[in-house]
Amino acid sequence: MKNIPLYSSPSKYFNNKGFTLVEMMVVVAISMIVLGGIVLMYVKSRGAITAQEQVVEMQQSIRAALDIMENEVRMAGYDPRGTAGAGFIPPAALPATNTYANSLNFTMVADTD
Repeated sequence: MKNIPLYSSPSKYFNNKGFTLVEMMVVVAISMIVLGGIVLMYVKSRGAITAQEQVVEMQQSIRAALDIMENEVRMAGYDPRGTAGAGFIPPAALPATNTYANSLNFTMVADTD
């Protein structure tokens, strides 16, 4: 142990390199604020990504449903045997102006079988 005279400065004899408790508390507080901001940004961006994924999934479902509906409507007038019996929808006749017909009538025969 060193013999320290009472009249001299202790900084001369001790290694005073380091941080005080107050400095450490300030650094921890600032770090927590920065970390809190980063976490908040992550949570908000994750919510936005989830919402965007849901929108994309809905759009894909709508496209698939419209594709199926389009195929079903196109096949509605298909009669491979040429019998034109029950369930056959004749193609709508085009008017003289070469535009699509604006109405299509559906009828249903309610049988017990």
